Amino acid sequence: MAGKRRRAEYLAGRYVAQLLLQKMGYAGFALHRNWDRTPLWPADICGTISHAGDTVLCALHRFFSPAGVGIDVEYLMSSRRAALVQNIILTRQESAVLACLPLERRVTLAFSAKESLFKAIYPRLLRPFDFNASEILSIEASSRLLVMRLCSHLSAAFPKGRCFTAQYRQESDKIITLVHYQE
Repeated sequence: MAGKRRRAEYLAGRYVAQLLLQKMGYAGFALHRNWDRTPLWPADICGTISHAGDTVLCALHRFFSPAGVGIDVEYLMSSRRAALVQNIILTRQESAVLACLPLERRVTLAFSAKESLFKAIYPRLLRPFDFNASEILSIEASSRLLVMRLCSHLSAAFPKGRCFTAQYRQESDKIITLVHYQE
């Protein structure tokens, strides 16, 4: 059952992406997969898809210089799960930065923001990196922004210390994050 549900979410994500591509002038564009299973976007488009349950999100950006966009949606973690994984996802410093949030929201937000950053960077980097490759420096709760910084040198385009901004919001039992950058 879970496999069928995930497949339906996957197909819904691709469908939404196709609709957005059509609105951007790419009617009939076949959205295939790269060798690494990521979407194969048109040459001047960077994009991202995320899905969880009945929520499907897609963000596309037409660019003229190197750019990236990552979006993620996650169900709010349970207290038990958040307690189990918080030390994998968050450093002590990040926990302190996000201490204004309940544990479930803090861990889910950090996970989602780091996932969005991964999705934004990976298409240019073409190699995976871990949660500890970035850290959350600050949160601006009133404008729903996080500032994140790379803790590791990933490449010349993504050096240690490079900062990114993540937008976030909570919708009922889900956290949504978005990271976008342009050179």
